[in-house]
Amino acid sequence: MMEKREYEATALTILSVDLDDFLSGMYTDTAVKRMDEIVDCEGPITEELLMKRLVNSFGFQKIGSRLSEYLDSIKDRISYPKERVRSQVIYHTGRNEDFYRISDDGIERYRFSYQIPITEAANAMLAVFEDDPAIEAKGLLKKELFRLFLEKLGYSKRGSQIDRLFEDTFAFLKENGGIIKKSNGKFKKS
Repeated sequence: MMEKREYEATALTILSVDLDDFLSGMYTDTAVKRMDEIVDCEGPITEELLMKRLVNSFGFQKIGSRLSEYLDSIKDRISYPKERVRSQVIYHTGRNEDFYRISDDGIERYRFSYQIPITEAANAMLAVFEDDPAIEAKGLLKKELFRLFLEKLGYSKRGSQIDRLFEDTFAFLKENGGIIKKSNGKFKKS
């Protein structure tokens, strides 16, 4: 069974650092330690969100080309495993990841839909079937699955980003045997 949890961002003290000092390597050990802390707290986490959390913790708001190049040079020092899933690079904790997390309006508990790892979204999609034996038995049309998927993740409105997350997650589960299409045209957990 997939467990529903609340999403919680890593609590890091914000350091006010000069960009040139940061890029010089003066804070590399601190940056690597913080990346590990973020993955440990928030994993599974997309590389995009991980880097955003990291740069924000040093007082930077955006990742420009110089900062991006520097981060690319140090991210291989993260001690946690990563994998590419469709368009995302996802870092994992190595612990049980049979859960999905909902976001709410609080800044410490919020992620945009494009920041949710596909593997975690897949858990939410599978939970749609697991949580209701009737749905598990009869299956769902794709549009019905989409509506219940939104509810599981705590979203009330559609948009291009949540549509993309759904389509990527749906394709990921189909490709990996997580869901199958029944003879009646409905989908069910395999």
